[in-house]
Amino acid sequence: MRRKEPVTLTDVAAAASVSQSTVSRVLSRYPRVNGNTRKRVLDTIAKLGYDTSAIQRKQAARNSKATLNIEFLLCPRAEQKDMLSLSYFSTVFDSARNYFGRTDNVNLNLCTWDKTRAERPWARLAAADGALVIGTPDRDLLRNLADHHIRCVLIACGSEEFPLDVVGTDNISAGAAAARYLLDNGFTRIGFVDFPDSEEWRLRKLGALAETAERCGAEHFQCRVSGSTAPAPLAATFREWMAEGNFPEALILPYSKAMLSLELVLHENGLSCPADVSVISFDDGVNDSFHTEPARFELFPDRIGTKAAQRLLQLIHGSDETPHRIDVPFDFIPGKSVRTRK
Repeated sequence: MRRKEPVTLTDVAAAASVSQSTVSRVLSRYPRVNGNTRKRVLDTIAKLGYDTSAIQRKQAARNSKATLNIEFLLCPRAEQKDMLSLSYFSTVFDSARNYFGRTDNVNLNLCTWDKTRAERPWARLAAADGALVIGTPDRDLLRNLADHHIRCVLIACGSEEFPLDVVGTDNISAGAAAARYLLDNGFTRIGFVDFPDSEEWRLRKLGALAETAERCGAEHFQCRVSGSTAPAPLAATFREWMAEGNFPEALILPYSKAMLSLELVLHENGLSCPADVSVISFDDGVNDSFHTEPARFELFPDRIGTKAAQRLLQLIHGSDETPHRIDVPFDFIPGKSVRTRK
């Protein structure tokens, strides 16, 4: 009697009407495999009696012993020549590196995205076990990360359009809370600053606009777009806004250092904060050079970096494949930059 041949990966793929690489991804608990496809492959494996023990042993050995190569991908804006010289980004990086050092055998490599010369960073991403992405990634990069099933976590730079994991801050709630705080203090003309392709700040703006429109009408909302986060272009935006004659009585700024540009323009016009313009900002700390301590929603980049590293290891080890958005709460620090009007 002829002995029955063992079931092969090719047999499973043919019976499930998928490619062999898809079967391999399912067995390796690779993220981003369609749920229906995963179920069909697993049902086929059970029906045919395919022996998965060798793959499971290989996966377990890889997870427990191998050195993980993780890319920390910097996506700078044009004016951010050295992202890690900025305290927010450097703290996120240090926290992620420290967490990896405590929990796994990890090589954490720095990589900078350049759309004009994308071949090299993309090759590194494709070869890595996972990636942390921070800054302002363009839509094409986000789309490719999703389409190529790269294990990655976006740090405060995600988009609901792409099924990717994001660790950041609850920008909508914080933006709404900032507007609510100003409204409760009697302000009805509130301004915001936006930047091109700034998804993070756009979410804050939309959240705050919803509160503003509900309480005093959308006509009381103002927004100006600065072409850059650098001090000079930002100051130019404030000057142009003020020259229009409708400068708001209260501003919500995306980061505290923007107050330096604002204070300069206010001084040029014989004005000051908070006597003439009240301000709330978002930041990871206070700059001692401010004339007025800003009221702010304080970020916690150390927590963001740690949670991003935790989430990436979950993806690498296959414990949870559903894309998550994890928000680190803000703390509101009243400061002295908002004038009490009631």
